[in-house]
Amino acid sequence: MPALAEVPAAGLPAEAIALVTPYQRASKAEATVRACRGDEALFEAWCARFGFRSMPASPEAVTGFLVHEAEAGRATSTIGRRWAAIRYAHRCARSLVPLLVTRAR
Repeated sequence: MPALAEVPAAGLPAEAIALVTPYQRASKAEATVRACRGDEALFEAWCARFGFRSMPASPEAVTGFLVHEAEAGRATSTIGRRWAAIRYAHRCARSLVPLLVTRAR
């Protein structure tokens, strides 16, 4: 295994990723995985409808989607799960996780 100084700044070495990936997948219950996939599919569809990229997503896309979900009457827990699914998809894709847009009033 390479020394810490040899690990690329972008992430883990391929050997470590190969060891970690099965554990990451096993750490999620099947129902949670299905819900995350469904939430990510909803986000992708919303992005396509409104002309945003879903991967990597902009902060405006994520914020717009979550506001849309809130205005549609979704429960706070559902919105939180959808935000978690978007973050998880970005981590799995080794993409930067978008931050939410906040504006002072």
